[in-house]
Amino acid sequence: RLVVGADGGGSVTRSLAGVGSWAKDYEQHGVVASVRLAGDNQRTAWQRFLPAGPLALLPLWNDMSSIVWSVPPSEAARLKALPGPDLAAEINAAFAQQGSSSYAGDSQGGAVDIFAKGAMKLSRAMQGAAHTVTKAEPMGTPPLVTEVVGSAASFPLRMAGANEYARSRLALVG
Repeated sequence: RLVVGADGGGSVTRSLAGVGSWAKDYEQHGVVASVRLAGDNQRTAWQRFLPAGPLALLPLWNDMSSIVWSVPPSEAARLKALPGPDLAAEINAAFAQQGSSSYAGDSQGGAVDIFAKGAMKLSRAMQGAAHTVTKAEPMGTPPLVTEVVGSAASFPLRMAGANEYARSRLALVG
């Protein structure tokens, strides 16, 4: 009685229903890899906003996490071609905002730091924290990446959507 299409950007359901779509290329690629950390990932996600795009460290289990690094296509090709130890060093340098990473940003009080401090205050307020933050408190440091497990991959980043999401007996949901 109802067809629900949850088959992604290249939706066969959408196509068979004759629903048009649109897309906007971000001109960036998401570099992804599984990484091993020094110690437990503590079920904590980390994200660093860099000039070329964000780098995220997403917990999986125990000492394993996944990274997603949004960069221009040429930088994605360079990162994917690196041997595992070199890619781990690039990730660590980017999170530390130092070293050889060509996309490490300024950690001396720039807009990213202001955003992070504001986000920390908002998070504490939403959690009903018992104290008021009157100055920036360190948020800690992400764990050290000790190994890239397997090889890195990448995919183009783009925004896409259907021209319509619901019609009689059809819903496109994801």
